[in-house]
Amino acid sequence: MEITPIRQEDNTFLHTVKTVEWLVNNTTVSVFNPIEFTGYQREISDAHCAKIVNYLNSKFYLPTPIICACDYEYKDADSLRIVDGQHRVQAFRKLKEQNETRYNEIKDYQISVIVMEKVDIRLEIDTFITINKTSKRVDTSLAYVLKNKLNIEKNSADLNISKLDYIAVELAVLMNERNPLWKNKISFTESPKQSGPEVISLNAFVKATRRLIGQLEKKGIIEIKWENESEINECIELVEEKIGNLWKFIMGKWGNSIESNESNLKILQGPIGYSSITRFISNEIKDLGDDKLEGISGSAIDMMIFNWINSINLSEDVWYPGNKFSKLTSESGYNIIAAELKKSMKK
Repeated sequence: MEITPIRQEDNTFLHTVKTVEWLVNNTTVSVFNPIEFTGYQREISDAHCAKIVNYLNSKFYLPTPIICACDYEYKDADSLRIVDGQHRVQAFRKLKEQNETRYNEIKDYQISVIVMEKVDIRLEIDTFITINKTSKRVDTSLAYVLKNKLNIEKNSADLNISKLDYIAVELAVLMNERNPLWKNKISFTESPKQSGPEVISLNAFVKATRRLIGQLEKKGIIEIKWENESEINECIELVEEKIGNLWKFIMGKWGNSIESNESNLKILQGPIGYSSITRFISNEIKDLGDDKLEGISGSAIDMMIFNWINSINLSEDVWYPGNKFSKLTSESGYNIIAAELKKSMKK
């Protein structure tokens, strides 16, 4: 097939054409591996593929290019990694399994393909995020984890921050799916819109959460094991329980009128409230003496957190739009709020 270069500033892409059959046999997806911290995409969604298969059973009109990447100078026969279009190609594979007659009808149809050759992994990840940042078709949260890891590697080979990032990202996924207080509240694609249900971006959620997870681990309240996915999942579930309980306590203290006013909720559960409250709890845990933690149970830690929240002597209107806390929108502002929460505690 003819290969045509496409030049944009300092970048050159290649445009080519491939058949359905070629794409089925010669492409892979760079799936995230939490043990080795390689790859950046989630496993392909069966539900998304099923919709495409259903379409392909009767129609074939796919004008959008498949975007691929490779680490080397591309030759026409070389295999490729899919950056965008993985669900379409997997749907071709599923169609072959489920309806071979129809697959044989379409296998020689041509698809436009853009190739990023000799691409740096950071640019590949950025391209993946950019393509999907305003779309909910594909989750880019694990690309965020790998991108942070690669940035950290410039200064340190320590994987601890990457592990905290991963736990926080997977926690966000779980809370968005099944926590009654947080269902659909975390935006995985961009900053939350004023009119939508989301109240906090994934980036803000992760930055605040990893601080708390780090303190829980330093004090031996949780243990971060990383030998296999089962151990990792156990850790994520334990953190989910702790963060879930924390927010039950917060809503128990301040939630009565806030639940009836969505704009107020956006302050409390948004980056201002989430970041500053999480910072306040992290500081309290950090200040605990080892004598108070020796042999302590998980339920006892929850009771400590419950008491810290309920000892805050501030009414819920401090979280209302226009009031003092609503104007403290930076990291230094979160420190100010955390200090005010601490200062107000009943002795």
